[in-house]
Amino acid sequence: NNVLGSGIGGDKLTGSAAGGVLIGHGGGNTVTSGGGASVLIGGYGKNIVIGKGSNDLLINGRTIYDYSVSPTLLNIISVWQSGLTYADKVATLRAGTLVVGATVTTSPPRRTVGPTYGGGTFLYQTVLVGNGGQDWFITSTLSSVVGKAANETVTLK
Repeated sequence: NNVLGSGIGGDKLTGSAAGGVLIGHGGGNTVTSGGGASVLIGGYGKNIVIGKGSNDLLINGRTIYDYSVSPTLLNIISVWQSGLTYADKVATLRAGTLVVGATVTTSPPRRTVGPTYGGGTFLYQTVLVGNGGQDWFITSTLSSVVGKAANETVTLK
């Protein structure tokens, strides 16, 4: 599986035909899936995360696994690309690997400067775009999701 992370921001990452994991660090990134099922992690900042025709997992935020190619990150893509049904993939990853608020953070700790959202957390405006396939969106707000089909899941923090 291929795992690719951006530098400090302003990068364009595009996945491979085999799929994989793409991680945006900082803001100003465009993260685009390749042809295969992919895990796309926007990171903090204003980013654009674009799924393609395959089943993609799009995360508006980051995970605790983003800064190294950990066995857990490889397990996430392994489950996502497995022969399990969509519902079983989502359930398996929700069962402990991708827990919003624990291992997945859709907004950073409270900040005292910058725009705020809701209870005072810093506002990140990553846009998650689903383009076919059956995608799973993890985000802090529905307004960040574009192109959600009726058979797709959105997990909100």
